[in-house]
Amino acid sequence: MNDQEKNYGGIGRITFLGIFLGFPALIGGFAAILVPVSKEVTSLLPILFIVSFAIVMVIAAALRTKNTGYSQWWTVLILVPGLNFIFFYLCLFLPEGYAKTRLLDRAGTIGLATVLVLFAIGLVMGVLQGIKDRQEKISLEATDDVEIMRGVTREELENFSKYM
Repeated sequence: MNDQEKNYGGIGRITFLGIFLGFPALIGGFAAILVPVSKEVTSLLPILFIVSFAIVMVIAAALRTKNTGYSQWWTVLILVPGLNFIFFYLCLFLPEGYAKTRLLDRAGTIGLATVLVLFAIGLVMGVLQGIKDRQEKISLEATDDVEIMRGVTREELENFSKYM
């Protein structure tokens, strides 16, 4: 049996995405039903949601990692801030058995390229917004300086410049 025919088990990309999007919707539906019942239950809902979502996502990530052919210990990355985003995208884009073949299929290539392009666009937009904000701040500071100087007579300005 070659690597192409080997069944790695676990769950595929679509199932992983379905769990990631579907589980919060399911919990939200339960929350909508439980909210009118009791305020005590309502106050516990955010904690229950976070804990249950974390447990379900760790299990789903472990199964997805198994499907890609990697050790399920890599699932620990989902608990590391920053790396969890990278791990999530790898779970979405790597095909079954990627650990052996090291080849992305068409869906993985398109998905990964799309995310990288959107990241680059967001980065450029953030830099441009920062430049714009900085220019507005400089403009406001210059306007404030002009307003301060309007009430000063020429004689006062000359006297002030003597001491500088």
